[in-house]
Amino acid sequence: MIKLKNYRQLSEHYQSFLYQRFIDTSQSEKFGYPKVIDSIEISSKTESNITQLLTLIFNIAEQLLAPGGQDQTVFQPRFSAKYIYLEEALEEYRQNRKHRF
Repeated sequence: MIKLKNYRQLSEHYQSFLYQRFIDTSQSEKFGYPKVIDSIEISSKTESNITQLLTLIFNIAEQLLAPGGQDQTVFQPRFSAKYIYLEEALEEYRQNRKHRF
């Protein structure tokens, strides 16, 4: 293991490792790993990058096609309410975790 001076260096080291090992390779699917699209560092304490994670999930899910529908995506304009419910569920989960510790 490389000795790193601070948290930022450690974070950058792991992000680089994840990118090289899983994202920037075509070998991962041969070994049975799921396709890794991106790597986002989030914190449940400071809530950093949670909005970025939600946006990424939304953008990927928005591109999914409905089963049997060639041009119909899974999420229609009604999805905005589901997005709000997801955000509320994550907030409730965060509150429960905060009270537990």
